[in-house]
Order: sequence, then C-alpha cells, then structure tokens
Amino acid sequence: MEDLKQKSDHPGPSSTGKKPKLVANAFPIPPAEPPSEADPEASRTSPRKTQLKIDTTTAVEMVKNLDELINSGALSANTESIADVVREEARQNAERGEMPSESSYSQYYIIKKLQARIADNTKLGTELAHLEYLLHVGDWSSGILQTYRKLERPVLVTWRKGRKSDLSEQGGSGSDLSAIEIPGQGDKALKQESEVIGPVIAKEMEAIRAWKDTDNPKPKKPHTPYVEQMTIIAESIKMDVKVSIEAILMYTERCERAHHKPPTDLVRKDAASPERIDWVEVRDRCVAAKKEFAKMEPRWSDDDLATAYTIIDEWLGVFVEDVSAFYDDEKTLKRTKYGKDPGLVGLLKS
Repeated sequence: MEDLKQKSDHPGPSSTGKKPKLVANAFPIPPAEPPSEADPEASRTSPRKTQLKIDTTTAVEMVKNLDELINSGALSANTESIADVVREEARQNAERGEMPSESSYSQYYIIKKLQARIADNTKLGTELAHLEYLLHVGDWSSGILQTYRKLERPVLVTWRKGRKSDLSEQGGSGSDLSAIEIPGQGDKALKQESEVIGPVIAKEMEAIRAWKDTDNPKPKKPHTPYVEQMTIIAESIKMDVKVSIEAILMYTERCERAHHKPPTDLVRKDAASPERIDWVEVRDRCVAAKKEFAKMEPRWSDDDLATAYTIIDEWLGVFVEDVSAFYDDEKTLKRTKYGKDPGLVGLLKS
C-alpha cells in the first residue's frame, strides 16, 4: 500500500489547501548524442551539432513523410509553406546522397510535432461532438426505454395468456414460453439500470448476428430473452424493435459516459451496520476515482482538479470521521474505526 501514500499516484485529501500542479505539454527536445570517437572535438567545435538526432531520418524518408503531411491537408497554410521549403531542401539532399541538414531536421521535427498536436485536437473535437450528440439525443432514447419499462409487465402477462391458449388448442406444452424468461427478474428485467441491460442486449444482438451468418444448415437459435421480450412489446404497440434497441444501446453509452458514481452502493448495503461495510473497497474506489480525474490534466484547470478532489473527500466525509486518516491507514484498517453513528448513516439506506 506504500504507493497509495505517494502523492503522484494517490491524490489524497485536499484539506492541505495545495492545488495539484499540472505540467503543460511542451515539445520535448531529443537528447544530445555523445561525440563520436572519430570526431572527439565535435561538441567543442560545433556545440549545436549534437542537439538533434539528425541521423534518425534520411532525406528520402523526410521527403516521403512531408509529402504525406502536405497532401493530408492537416497543416495550416503557413506551416504547409514551411514544410514545402523543408521538403525541397530534403529532396536536394537525397539527390546528392546526403543526410538532411540540422536546420532541415529541426524544422521537420517541429512540423511533425505540430501535426501530432493537430491530430490530437481533431480527435478530441470528434469525441466532444459525439458526447454532445449523446447528451442531446439521450433523453429521447431514455423516453423509448421508459416506454418499454412501463409496458413490460402488462404486455408480457397478456402475451403469455394468449400464447398458452394457442398452445393448448394446438396440443402444445407451452415449453417455448421459456424463451422470454429471465431468471430472477420476472417481468421487470428492463427496469434494471441501462448500464446493466445495455451490455446484455448488445451481447444478445451479436449472438443473433452470428447465428444468422453461420454456415450450419440447422444452427441452434441463441437464447436471447431480452431481445425476445422487447420484440413482443414492440409488436404490441407497432414500434420498430431494431430502432428501439439502437436507442437503448446509445442511451447506455450516454449513461456510461455521463455517470461516474461514487461507491454509495457499498455503504448503503450495510448502512445500518457500518462495522460490516468494506471500508477498504470504499477507500480504494475513492483513490481510483482521483487517479481517473488526474488523467484529465491539462484539459482541466488546477482549480477544477482541486475542486474535484475536494468533492470526493466531502462525499467520503459523510461516512467517516477523519478523511486524512482514512486515506493514510494501511490496508489492515479496522472496519469499525471509521463508521459514523449507525442511526445517521442508516438514513441513507432508503
């Protein structure tokens, strides 16, 4: 547990008032090469000669890479103009069988770094646009899921009665009704959180696709009770089950991206008896959350990151007396040491 005490790995309580220090992304400078044995005076006669690794990229490779960069359209007009000059110089070096000059390589190196930054920004922009899409359309998808949840029990009860009647007239046993049975859920399977049912539905859809694509002339149909139930409900109200499933899967992604829940479930489970709560797991999940937040730098400001840490500690302070001791204690911490008054914490169980 020693690593949990290291500030870099374990962002602890923010009661000290110190803000987390964020380091800006600067373009790294390649380490200097030592003088070669053939030229021991190189570093003395030309101090800048060894600052860049000019022998890592040949002139031919440089021309090829710059061609791709310029043709990609990712560079600004000014940067593309500089890249064009560097490419021409590298082409002349290639024709003479020479390595690129230090000046050419220095400019090439900067251009490559700029292009990488542009690519990162483009990726981030795409991610933000997708997140915006999820936030805007998510509530509409939630409305579809709520419709299925409300109709799940009445529609399935009616369907079972009709199905049993049909099978009775046909002399069947009704055993095929098990196709929609979900053990332990009854007729409330879709009322589970979307983060629970979404992955299950996605797995069932993948099984259905594999079943349809198989070369086996008589493949065994996979057991897909969630999809079966949704199909029955969709048919009863004339909805397109494929669109509904797509909406639910999108809503699941939205919830997974938007919700980063604290370990309240661990506390509520034994809220009336804090001595039974797994405080080690509670502590570990708080630490894990802080580590995830730390990955957001430098996109998050110092103030935002410090506030995020403080909010986690404030949440934790609802349940424990001494937050600092809670973080610093070894993994053999006593479970009854930190729990507050059972009556107070027990109110959170409802």
